Amino acid sequence: MEELKALADDGDVDALFELAEKYEIGDGVMQNVRLAARKCRQAAESGHAGAQVLMGKLCLIGKGVEVDAEEAAHWYRLAAQQGHSRAQYYLGQMYATGRGVPLDHVESAVWMLKAAHQNVVDAQLRVAKMYQDGEGMPVDEAKAHEWYARAAESALCESKSTADE
Repeated sequence: MEELKALADDGDVDALFELAEKYEIGDGVMQNVRLAARKCRQAAESGHAGAQVLMGKLCLIGKGVEVDAEEAAHWYRLAAQQGHSRAQYYLGQMYATGRGVPLDHVESAVWMLKAAHQNVVDAQLRVAKMYQDGEGMPVDEAKAHEWYARAAESALCESKSTADE
């Protein structure tokens, strides 16, 4: 732990993020959500996509920081723009509900599709439903069916991978 702290103190962004995760849940250290948020913010501001996603979550639920959905969307957007699949999904969800961003089903579809193409099962299911209902994209039963099938295949691969571990 001391080596990790030293690396973080020296500005190692990966170490900062790992330390933030440990402080958030109390893994090997006394849980300290405010310190977790500070370390996470440092890593996120340095461009670490994982830290940006965690910072988005902390802002969304008010863990170690004040609840701020707009700031959460900011962090998710930064990570999503780097290609982080879960951030793309979370940002798509925010646009679908209008939480922290203007309600925009078309923008939601853009981010959901990006995440779905990276095999995020939740995004694949959401894209299928969006095609089925014409939410943010035209109704297309064939594409809806295709995305439901892809989601099922992705979920099966995930469960097989988990079983193999």
